[in-house]
Amino acid sequence: WFKDLLAALKEEGLDSIVEVCTYYTGRIPESRIPQLTPAEDRFGDQVINTSIGTKSYVGRPDFSDIFESLGARHPGTRIGTFFCGPKPMARKVRREAHKWDGILRKQHKTKLDFHTETFS
Repeated sequence: WFKDLLAALKEEGLDSIVEVCTYYTGRIPESRIPQLTPAEDRFGDQVINTSIGTKSYVGRPDFSDIFESLGARHPGTRIGTFFCGPKPMARKVRREAHKWDGILRKQHKTKLDFHTETFS
């Protein structure tokens, strides 16, 4: 369903309002290993080009880098952060999002919302 949603956004010309970043923080499936390419930006060490037209990064995300960059690129806006993963990691991402919400409100008048779907 997610791939269909991204395709529909692109078809409507709304793909510029959604930025998807996924991270492989654990073991990478062997079927993905040949698709590794050097990183083209500062987030992650290696990039996996995915079938949904987004990039997935290998390694843990640097939330400070990510949120600071988003705030600078989108001043005065409301940014939704969506997380799907295990509960302990969701708590960490929620703390970082809350911290950066305060910082970005002061620096750029940008509001950061956090939404989550967790699993055990």
